[in-house]
Amino acid sequence: MTAQLWPSISGSTLRVPWNKPLDNNVSDKSDEDMSHSKADFCLKVGLMWMEQQNVKFSAIQLILTRHHRDITAQKKLSVFKQKFITDYIKYDTK
Repeated sequence: MTAQLWPSISGSTLRVPWNKPLDNNVSDKSDEDMSHSKADFCLKVGLMWMEQQNVKFSAIQLILTRHHRDITAQKKLSVFKQKFITDYIKYDTK
């Protein structure tokens, strides 16, 4: 049955890439980086959901997610830390 229908399909439509007719810009990379505060919020919500579903996740998975949440919280706070003038100067250590 499929072999009988194959000649009726237009060959020109098969050569068009799938994202061209939709006119979508498809890429694996996002245009903007996610902020630390947004990542922290997402991990907090995800961790709360994981803890509610405690029968589906192991303790190791919960610990790793908590660790990732702690890292994002530290990075979020480091954005607000006052920088010294020497932080902007690169020294030649040679």
